[in-house]
Amino acid sequence: MHHYSAYGLSIRSHRPIPELPAGKAPSSFPVVSIRWNAVDAETDMSSGPQTAYRVRPESLCIRFHDLGAFLIEPDRITVDPLPGASLEAVRLMLVGSVLGLFLRRRGLLTLHGNAVACEAGAAVVLGASGAGKSTLTAALHRRGFRFISDDVSAIDLAGPEVLLLPGLPRLKLWPDTAALFAAESADLPRAHPGLEKRIHTVASGLQETPHRLLLVYVLEPGEATALSPIPPSEALVEMIRHAHLPRSLPITGDDSRHFEQSAELVRRIPVRRIVRAGALDRLPELLDLIEADLSHAARR
Repeated sequence: MHHYSAYGLSIRSHRPIPELPAGKAPSSFPVVSIRWNAVDAETDMSSGPQTAYRVRPESLCIRFHDLGAFLIEPDRITVDPLPGASLEAVRLMLVGSVLGLFLRRRGLLTLHGNAVACEAGAAVVLGASGAGKSTLTAALHRRGFRFISDDVSAIDLAGPEVLLLPGLPRLKLWPDTAALFAAESADLPRAHPGLEKRIHTVASGLQETPHRLLLVYVLEPGEATALSPIPPSEALVEMIRHAHLPRSLPITGDDSRHFEQSAELVRRIPVRRIVRAGALDRLPELLDLIEADLSHAARR
């Protein structure tokens, strides 16, 4: 049995999943089992060229045409790869999209963004593909911020403080950024067999305990570095736009809950727009703004 810990879960699998942080979680963590077994991915499945779903009160089945099927239940995920499918690609889908869906079904707000933390608390960085989330996150980590999550930011709104749960200790970087912040890109595994983006495993700084969420940033490219508040009504639109797997929300019946959770998030947590000038040598200016902003938010 292999033991892992991520997103406040104790994850157990009979097969190794090297993409997950290894180690036994505290006994207080909910236990999730990952099984590798046959899944009925034909009965009552929706039709679709790339993905198909079956949504039931106690389970969610999703089938990817080139990888296989995944069955999500309250305390386990069953993986059924297609014959000949790349097991690395299957595992990446498992620890990314599928685990994100599992967290969403457990009642967490899941956003498509990266997250870092300082001593005072954490921040989530949202942004469209190509906006530079990974580059900014890597730069913040290099400056001394702890790395919290990549792609899936899981937020717990249930308590008096909004908490960010620690995810996977990895960053997906394009080759030019990988060369600056990690190692030669050729030495790093690909994020997907068909992509040039590489996975840099963060060797230190990951913590199991949740972090108090201080700020949410929406990153946009631009000509000049800038940071400005976003009014709650506009911030709510951004939370909808940057949901994790947004197209799946109406399919799985989670669209109303995501809207309500997003409205609560922007009511409790400030949202800022940050504009990043494209040149990498302009990054220190943006990092200074973010550090000062987080320091101020921690004192509120």
